[in-house]
Amino acid sequence: MCGIPRFPRLIRGLWPDRNPLRRRSDRAEAALVTRLLAAAITAGQWAYVAWVRADHAKQAWHQVRAVLLLGTWRLARRALERRGMAAWEANWLVTGPRWTSRR
Repeated sequence: MCGIPRFPRLIRGLWPDRNPLRRRSDRAEAALVTRLLAAAITAGQWAYVAWVRADHAKQAWHQVRAVLLLGTWRLARRALERRGMAAWEANWLVTGPRWTSRR
């Protein structure tokens, strides 16, 4: 107890050895602690990898402002001139929406 710190003493006590005086329960405890430690390390690594992937996915998405160019607006207005819209409206009134009833 005097010169050995606690952690190395704990490790030495859990280390598997061929001591004939060591109980089976002590050996089972050492094996269980080793497996639990390995599982905790593995779970920590998985959690870290998941966090890194989520962080990279967050950084990949960013907002961009959309700007409608004036030339595009004028082109769209020409394409949908009044006659074309009137013909489309007349056609729509004759056919009507097929998924709703007429009003």
